Amino acid sequence: MTRNLAGKRLLKMSATRLNVVARRDLVQAVRSAFVPVEHATMKGAADAQRLVGFLIDQHREAALPLDVGGEVLASINEAAQLLFASREKMVSAHLALQAVAAELGLNEVGFSPDCPAYAAHERPPLTAAA
Repeated sequence: MTRNLAGKRLLKMSATRLNVVARRDLVQAVRSAFVPVEHATMKGAADAQRLVGFLIDQHREAALPLDVGGEVLASINEAAQLLFASREKMVSAHLALQAVAAELGLNEVGFSPDCPAYAAHERPPLTAAA
């Protein structure tokens, strides 16, 4: 009887261990799929903002009338704003994934405070040098 109880405990411990391994694999798979999209979203937002500035500079340098190309600039500016909003949603998703990983006891997998993308979010703001 004691032997049977020990066997059940061993099976339960093995199942728990497998569950932890499965969860770790899941978090790593999600991270591997998420991070490239997060980086692409951030790059897209930055590139779109630069494009708006570039187009405004080119418009000025070409000495075009103020009303020429306004619709194009407005459309690209709106797209840049949407990309920035998308970036903000990805940051929120990153923080939510960190919370899920912590809830599963898997901070070490990549959505932790040690994650470079997260660590940058946690840094205190820079102050001007005196």
